[in-house]
Amino acid sequence: MAGATEQAGWWSRLAHSVIRRPWLYLLGVLLILAVLAAPVTRIQFGGADIRIMPASSESRIVADRIAADFPSDDNGRIDVYAPPASTRPAPRRCSPE
Repeated sequence: MAGATEQAGWWSRLAHSVIRRPWLYLLGVLLILAVLAAPVTRIQFGGADIRIMPASSESRIVADRIAADFPSDDNGRIDVYAPPASTRPAPRRCSPE
């Protein structure tokens, strides 16, 4: 059996080492993952909109002017105005009887 292990190669030696000391390898892998993940801990995602443009650009000036002249409440509400039901004519049938 010892001869087979010697001929198996590097992967076999690594596998046997991991089997002998699994907690040591687990801690090592977790440490490597923590180091690789460290730069991402303070990442901030955000949408790109007109505010990223310089204040002197034409696009920004127009967008600011529209926002000032036509303010919105930005809640996604759509107002629908319809006459009262009593003033609307009754629906007609489209199919002959």
